[in-house]
Amino acid sequence: MKEIDRFTNLEKDIMHLLVKGYTNYGIADELERSQATVGLYLNKLYIKLNVPQDRYYSKRVSAIRKWEELSILS
Repeated sequence: MKEIDRFTNLEKDIMHLLVKGYTNYGIADELERSQATVGLYLNKLYIKLNVPQDRYYSKRVSAIRKWEELSILS
């Protein structure tokens, strides 16, 4: 099983849009979900991707970098 396979289709869709630069509002609109749902999934993704909870780094940027690493390795 590839590392990226442990993510749901919705999580993959959210990450795809995040990589493209979408805001939470844009992701919610594109996927026809609420902004609250997108925020919840992003927080779950940050945990799954082991994104550091550090005030000096953007969680979004860290998540994108880790996602790209996973995509390359898979």
